[in-house]
Amino acid sequence: MNSYKDKIKNFKKKNNFRGYKQALLPKSDELISQTDQGTSCGEYLRRYWHPVALTSEVSTTPLQIRILGEDLIIFKTTENKIG
Repeated sequence: MNSYKDKIKNFKKKNNFRGYKQALLPKSDELISQTDQGTSCGEYLRRYWHPVALTSEVSTTPLQIRILGEDLIIFKTTENKIG
């Protein structure tokens, strides 16, 4: 008669549960994952405000940023307005 330990060993051999190592990765959905200019998701996201810098980071020296595939600059004018 098999002992409890033998039953466990046999169970582990039969049911090794390695599916997570064999799973296929889904393809990227470009409709919702691409945000560059001219893409559906990018054009949709450009309709909304996005915080891109803290006010403490912005000065009269232009700060270069990249968001949604576009290179932009943000700065303060001499009148302390954001440009």
